[in-house]
Amino acid sequence: MKSNTKAASIGILLVILSSAPPALAFDVDGFRSGMTYEEAKQVISRMAPQHTLFYEQTSIVWNTDQNLATSLRSVSFQQDGPDGVRRLAVYHKHLPSDFSRFFALVKSFRDRLGMPMEVLATPADPAKEYSQDMVTMAWRAQEEQIAVKYRPDFLIIVYTDFSICPDLKRYAP
Repeated sequence: MKSNTKAASIGILLVILSSAPPALAFDVDGFRSGMTYEEAKQVISRMAPQHTLFYEQTSIVWNTDQNLATSLRSVSFQQDGPDGVRRLAVYHKHLPSDFSRFFALVKSFRDRLGMPMEVLATPADPAKEYSQDMVTMAWRAQEEQIAVKYRPDFLIIVYTDFSICPDLKRYAP
């Protein structure tokens, strides 16, 4: 009798797990990984952007004020599955560059996700147009990667969902 109850419980659990919607990799500022191009356009329009550039269903770039270094945002889309629908896979968010803000972001992600999986220091190289040193820290949680990039003139957070774009490198500086 107990083995039948246990088997039934396992069967019910498998049905529940297989019918549950997939967990979203990221949900930030109204952008959810997997949302469509049109859904993202609606979110952007509510932000009252000053300038918006649309790139043939592959990406959208916009800013919310005159200072591009602190208000530039972009979303990128990848074709997901046989239905051919392009889904939101990457969200870039520029913030005011300040080391204390960078430190606070790193602490917040570290408290939530643990130690970063990657820490990269990119030295300044005028030949490659890197005028200043840059530090990047990246965390992964399942199929999501969060990268925080800092140098004195910018601070960027990049959210990437690899379940939608598995061909992207796991870290893209």
